[in-house]
Amino acid sequence: MHLPFRRVFRELLQCRRSVSECTRNFATKLGQPHWETHPHLLQPGEVTPGTTAIEYASRRAALAEQLPSGGVALIAAHPERFMSHDIPYRFRQHSDFMYLSGFNEPDALLIIEKGADKHGREPGFSMLVRPHDPKREIWDGPRAGIDGALQAFAADRAYSVAAPGDALRSVLHRASSVLFDSSINPAVTALVEAAPPSGRSIPSPPTPLPPLTPLT
Repeated sequence: MHLPFRRVFRELLQCRRSVSECTRNFATKLGQPHWETHPHLLQPGEVTPGTTAIEYASRRAALAEQLPSGGVALIAAHPERFMSHDIPYRFRQHSDFMYLSGFNEPDALLIIEKGADKHGREPGFSMLVRPHDPKREIWDGPRAGIDGALQAFAADRAYSVAAPGDALRSVLHRASSVLFDSSINPAVTALVEAAPPSGRSIPSPPTPLPPLTPLT
């Protein structure tokens, strides 16, 4: 299996650059532990305990390898669920989403493209995430936002899930096929279904994703 080692190396450098480019102030604005703020939990380079940015990049590359030429996989995060009007249940991320990114926030979308570089060899990795909202973050805790997705989770590109603009539409326009499970998050599904250019649609019922766990 071909792994994009140049891309993996870039992700490692990006992770290391956080020491010099990203202050502790940046790390404390993430919605989950970071190795700069929680050195007792995470080793340098780890995104989640025991799992490095390189490992997550390898998992995404393994999934991209199974996609058809020009294919795109869309993986939605779980939504936040509430016991009552403003009391949420403890959040648990969707297993596939967590396995591929380590990102532990709701209402996000991973976009993995096969052959996204100009030579058609290395996969592309984009994220749609919740934007910063100072009022909500007072009550709910910090969010990674677009800057966190780029710097802490090594996304090639990141956009607001609240206003993705033409970013998602352009991905779906050039995709030869789309793999997406519409049952995970209704809000994200509505966003995806509204995005395709005229004359195209997301397959329904959804095309199943390849099994992810055996790709380790």
